[in-house]
Amino acid sequence: IVNFAHGEIYMLGAMGVFLTGCVLTPYAQLVRAERYSTAAHTTVIRSVATATVQILLAFLNPTAVSLILGFCAGLAVQAVSLTPAARVLSVPRSTRKRDRFLMAKYAPQISLDIPTALLLATVLNVMNLLVLDLYSRDEVGYYSMAYRVAALPLTLISGALGAAFFQKASASYPATHGFG
Repeated sequence: IVNFAHGEIYMLGAMGVFLTGCVLTPYAQLVRAERYSTAAHTTVIRSVATATVQILLAFLNPTAVSLILGFCAGLAVQAVSLTPAARVLSVPRSTRKRDRFLMAKYAPQISLDIPTALLLATVLNVMNLLVLDLYSRDEVGYYSMAYRVAALPLTLISGALGAAFFQKASASYPATHGFG
């Protein structure tokens, strides 16, 4: 039986997943349109909003839930800032013929990407859920925050390298007719 404390965590987790989807869709549209600067600015906005809310809540209500609320608030701010930027892009309308073509073209990638993303999300978050049964929410929150702070430099460096490579690869593709 799940008690109310675990219910809060699960509800906030679901909200985080929903907001992540709300952020990743327009973010991908901006990257596809090569609007890297706008996409990067919204990431900075999210980081500042997350840190600000988490610091304020740390003084008002120093609990693990405050950390998760700050994370969700940062995602919500980024979603709000991304939506107008992505709406001005000209995105081709979907048709059945185009959808079938895209599914046929990218089916192998999708069949690998979805399980990989689920496995990665599980690996990154399962420890928090396992530790939650052994320790209090506060201790799990501190563990989660320490884990994310320790991984942050690596995440930023790999994200920057990935964005730079993607930008160079997409610029060179028309000239070389491939990535090889």
